[in-house]
Amino acid sequence: MVARMMTRETTAPELEAAVFAIDDPRVIARSLRRRAPALPTAMSLLLLHIQRVGKRLSKQRRAKLEAAKVELRALFQDEPRRIAR
Repeated sequence: MVARMMTRETTAPELEAAVFAIDDPRVIARSLRRRAPALPTAMSLLLLHIQRVGKRLSKQRRAKLEAAKVELRALFQDEPRRIAR
């Protein structure tokens, strides 16, 4: 239900489904990073996809998407923090 509501009401950047079909978690993370200005936004996009697919997601695919979450955190952590003015 939450995924359905977020799909209808989200203002997040649109992502093509091909992004989540990529086999390399690092490439998925970089792609999300390019489309989202902040970690919470990028992580929300990834989590929304995982929730939307749900039980249809294979164990291998879920493991790759979970690894993409780790890579995403690392990408944002390596980046210097921006100071809001």
